[in-house]
Amino acid sequence: MSAAYSCPYCSASDVEGLTVCHCGGDLTLLLRIDAAADAWFNRGLEAAAAGETAQALEWMAACCAARPIDAAAHRARARLWAQLRRWPDASAALERAAELEPDSPDLAGLRQAFDAAARRNRRKTATPAHDGGEK
Repeated sequence: MSAAYSCPYCSASDVEGLTVCHCGGDLTLLLRIDAAADAWFNRGLEAAAAGETAQALEWMAACCAARPIDAAAHRARARLWAQLRRWPDASAALERAAELEPDSPDLAGLRQAFDAAARRNRRKTATPAHDGGEK
C-alpha cells in the first residue's frame, strides 16, 4: 500500500502493507484500492502500447483518482495528452508529476519535448494558408 492512504479510523499514515491498523481498524479495503490502482496503471500501459490513447488515458485517470500521489501515472498521462497534442493538459499532468517527484530524471526531457512540440504546433496554426490565387 502506498503512503497515499492513512487509517480511516485514527488517521495514522504508517499503515503501508498492514491489513489491520495499530488502532485495530480494518485496512483491507485500502489494500484493494491500491491493487486496483496498480491494475488500472498496467491496463493503461497496455492500451497505450496498443495505440489506444483515449482508453489509456481513461485507465491512467482511474489510477490517479485512486492513488493521487502516483507520479509515474501522472507522467504517463502527460505523455498520452501530448500524443493527442493537448498541450495544456499534458503540461498540467507533467507539473503534477513534478510536484510529487521533483527529482525524477525524465522531467527535464519531457518538459523540453513538450515545449518544442507545442511551439511547432503554435507555428503551424499561426501560419496562414496560401492558396496561390490572386486577389
